Amino acid sequence: MEFHEAAELRKEWEEKGNRECEHLQIEQRFLGEYAGDYACKVCGQTFLSPSPDSKGEK
Repeated sequence: MEFHEAAELRKEWEEKGNRECEHLQIEQRFLGEYAGDYACKVCGQTFLSPSPDSKGEK
């Protein structure tokens, strides 16, 4: 997932009420190349590792 795609998902998720997400679909995040972190494909939340317990920035 590209960096801007995760940001768009996050914005859309917040506009829909920012409800709880189980983060079942996490993949690597890219900024042209691997950025070193991960993002949920459902809500756009970023993580430091593929584990949902390692939340990065919002």
